[in-house]
Amino acid sequence: MSGNPSSGAGTLTQIFAGKGADGAARAADGGKISELVLSGVGDDFIDFNPVNIVVQAGDAGNAVTGKVGAKGGEIKNISVSNLDPSATLRSVAAGNGGATAAAGGKGGLGGTIDGVLVQGGTDPVTGAQLNADIGYRTGLTYGYGSMGGLFAGTGGAGGVGGLAGLAGSVRNISADSIAAIVAGRDDAPQAVEKVEKISLNGLDPLKLARNSPFTISYPNGVGSLTTAVLDFTDPRAVQLEINGLGLPAPNTIIVTRNSVATFVLTNAAVGANISDYTAEELIDGQATELVQGTQDVPVLETIPGTLVSPESQFYQPLSSGNYRIDFDGTTSAPLPFNANLAAVQAEITAVTNSVGGATVTGDAVTGYTIKFLANGNQGPLTVVANVSEVQQVDVLGVGEFTLSFGGTTTGRLAANASLAAVDTAIEAILTGQTVTVTSDPKDITSYIVTFDQVGDQPAFEVTEYAPLARTTVDATAVTSEVQTLSFVPRATFTQAEFSRSNLVGAIVDSNEIGSGVFKFTPVGAPHATFQLGDKPIDGLIVAKVFDQNTINFTPEASLVNGVFFDNDNKL
Repeated sequence: MSGNPSSGAGTLTQIFAGKGADGAARAADGGKISELVLSGVGDDFIDFNPVNIVVQAGDAGNAVTGKVGAKGGEIKNISVSNLDPSATLRSVAAGNGGATAAAGGKGGLGGTIDGVLVQGGTDPVTGAQLNADIGYRTGLTYGYGSMGGLFAGTGGAGGVGGLAGLAGSVRNISADSIAAIVAGRDDAPQAVEKVEKISLNGLDPLKLARNSPFTISYPNGVGSLTTAVLDFTDPRAVQLEINGLGLPAPNTIIVTRNSVATFVLTNAAVGANISDYTAEELIDGQATELVQGTQDVPVLETIPGTLVSPESQFYQPLSSGNYRIDFDGTTSAPLPFNANLAAVQAEITAVTNSVGGATVTGDAVTGYTIKFLANGNQGPLTVVANVSEVQQVDVLGVGEFTLSFGGTTTGRLAANASLAAVDTAIEAILTGQTVTVTSDPKDITSYIVTFDQVGDQPAFEVTEYAPLARTTVDATAVTSEVQTLSFVPRATFTQAEFSRSNLVGAIVDSNEIGSGVFKFTPVGAPHATFQLGDKPIDGLIVAKVFDQNTINFTPEASLVNGVFFDNDNKL
């Protein structure tokens, strides 16, 4: 923490948690910030005039030989209210996960931001509206130290042959405006693992909805001819793809758009009726890791070693799975989570042999204390547990979906498929593994998949197939047949709410964002915009997963796979 809180709120501008210490076998997690309240009293307000407020959790330390990197510090339950009109809560950042240099090691988890409430109010003297934004709406370039916003922690780098840690998530946020939701504090933002439960201007949580890639099909008597996957909304390009099918006849369909979400297909031949076109969106679904299959078990130094006394360390096994103990380059055989004292003693004796051995006391319920036999300071034991990984698969509840795992994909499943059907489909694409599929009682469109085997698992890839709505007006003797294909709205949206908001304008892949590509400019009052060339975009979210059950919003514009979409034809 910087500033002097005892001398008055006006000097408290930056709140930082400490960075985790680097370590050989195990590094320390980044410092957390939780249950923080900044608020005025009575008619007064916090006079930070004119400064930026920054809240940042600590980055994790880096490890050399540890199999799992340390975790970035989290931000949890922050409340800010009654800010001076000239002050801004510029940036709230969780800590980055720690790296590990161990071959095959997995980087640490990035810190999550869970619970930020920013409330405005009215200046009791001037009557001005007090600031309740996170980040700036106007005049600054994108960045942690300039425009600001919410910054989840990035995952730490893994060792050679290992995996990077997952980035943190952002959830349960309420403010008037949010400049950005990304991972990492560098110039090039990375993807947040999951964004959910965001509320702006006191409205209900917003939901994401956008046009996903899609295909269009036409019957050929024995089935259907289908276009390639289309990832654009230019009607001229769609027209080329439809006429490329060769039916009902080459170059006879004219495609236009009559709204943000609707294609109009007109048969050039007057008086002739044709078969019905169908279309479906291919939507990237959501698979979230709820429980990691591999976890680092904390080991505490309870009694430091000295020249005249031995060191003691303590660990508490997890309540399921198994674990290994590493010390001084030696790794134990796997121990079940409830291994008895004799089994643990045997493995501790083996891994500590290079320093003279150690004795073990305790049990699997209360934990084990390891007392080295030789005097002196010792390196830390590393305990890595393998448990059953749990993933949550979220679907929209319409159409069909498939799951891919390890390069193999299930057949299509109904969006409301039974637990048994999903279980059977998953086990059919696994090699020598079984799962248990349950439901989320709070969300009937979620499937909870628990692997019966322990250890890390790849994330499921989810593809959803949602049909586009369609209408047909038959031809007459003097008119042409007209069909429409419309993306089904998955969100409610009003222009008035959008003009007061500053969120979810761009949906981009983090690989497509470079340093300085986006800038923040006061275009399109009353809300500021991102600027990409001559195309302004409102807001920026970079994330792997958007919770479509709790974030409800239709973007004004989007950038997807390098293709710009002007969804309301106003830019």
